[in-house]
Amino acid sequence: MSSIRKQIHKDYIERARAYHQKKQALRKLKLKAALRDPDEFYLKRIKTKKFGVFYKLKRRANKYLKDDLKYILLKKKIREIDADIEASKSRVKELWKLLENHLQKENATVENPNQFVDDGVLAENQVMGGS
Repeated sequence: MSSIRKQIHKDYIERARAYHQKKQALRKLKLKAALRDPDEFYLKRIKTKKFGVFYKLKRRANKYLKDDLKYILLKKKIREIDADIEASKSRVKELWKLLENHLQKENATVENPNQFVDDGVLAENQVMGGS
């Protein structure tokens, strides 16, 4: 029996605490409402519409005008294209460097065929045209 009483008491304490917290919150809200300046204007009065007892925010029309929206989308596309162009430029620079390196190697082998041993070109001790 005592365990049931303890459980009931715990439940009572929990509900009483919640009740008193709600009362305290209501007191604070009433005090805040009493101290409010009646001449004060709130923008929320413009932005809300009363549905019965509740207030809901009015749905705003499109935030941007059609021309503004077109301008914003066009600007976004331009930024994307600029980013693509920059990426392409960097890739082209890399390819040019590779091409220049390749051409330098070819020119070096034509001028002095004994220069590059690692590339499979004749070594200095081998004779051109012979085996």
